[in-house]
Amino acid sequence: MPDYEMPDNTSVVRMLHESDADTSFLEMILGHEERADSSMPIDSLIILSRLKHERRLATKDLTPDTQKSEQAIRTALEKLVEAGLVEAHGTGRGRTYMLNAKAYRKIGQKADYIRQAGFEPIQQEQMVPSYIEKHGEIKGGG
Repeated sequence: MPDYEMPDNTSVVRMLHESDADTSFLEMILGHEERADSSMPIDSLIILSRLKHERRLATKDLTPDTQKSEQAIRTALEKLVEAGLVEAHGTGRGRTYMLNAKAYRKIGQKADYIRQAGFEPIQQEQMVPSYIEKHGEIKGGG
């Protein structure tokens, strides 16, 4: 996050702290812009950056950073869903958003997608017999 200093009453200095470049994230953005033949809006860039760092967020979580209404953020999020960069989970006020599998793959974090998305019920059912086959039994904890 930038720091803002006010050295006097007529000017503001904006300081950006140095950090390592995230080239895979940048390549994902540039690839999308090239395919869409247009620049990505700053709100979308802010949203994608937050989702990359904080994994799963609701619309209200994004309003302070973008300084836009929840409706404007919801619209931006839905455009990112349509663009194939973000996926939605849940409905109504409980709806959250995260980068989709394709985006995680492009930024080289495939395993992070599984951690965030979790497993479908059918996958969970298949995991139990597989675990028993490998380990012999499942013991209750507690």
